[in-house]
Order: sequence, then C-alpha cells, then structure tokens
Amino acid sequence: MSQVASNLKLNERRLTTPFDIHATLTDILRFGGDERKPGKVTSRAISLFDEVRLAVNYCILQYHPDTVLLLVIAIYVCNVVAIDVLLSLLFCVWFSLRFWGEVIA
Repeated sequence: MSQVASNLKLNERRLTTPFDIHATLTDILRFGGDERKPGKVTSRAISLFDEVRLAVNYCILQYHPDTVLLLVIAIYVCNVVAIDVLLSLLFCVWFSLRFWGEVIA
C-alpha cells in the first residue's frame, strides 16, 4: 500500500479541522508524489495525505472540566436549534406545497 493510502487510512478516525481539508485540497493541486512525512504539529493545517498528529495545545482535555461542560452544552443547544429550524423549514415547505396544490386544483 502506498504511503498516501496508508496515511489516509490512519487519519480516517483522527481529529481534523477544516484547515486540514484546505491543506489537503492544496496538496492535491501541488501533489509531488508518494514520499510523505508526518505533519508538523505546530502547523495550523496538516494535509490528510500526511500523518495527522494532535498537538497538545489543541486538545480540549487540557481545559477545566467546567469549560468542557459548557462547550458540550453549547454544542447540544446549537444542534437542538438547528434541528428546530430545519423542522420549521420543512413544515413551511410542506404547507406551501399543500396550499398551492389546493389553489391550482
């Protein structure tokens, strides 16, 4: 298996960011072959073609437990709001289609 393929498999379940996706897309444009090295943990973005390693300063576990709890609650609330907005939008679409179907018929 090529080094790129093995790195992609290795990175499959690792924590990545949109910056890493950007670095990967940039790497596709400038692809230089199969010779790869581990990504620098000091870099903001690491191509997924390289081995992604988590820098300690980006690890959420280093923060106070209250901060982590607040982050989890914030993510949960955002997801609930997003689902509520999506359901409202779907209801509006359904209602509009039903209304205009009766008007046309």
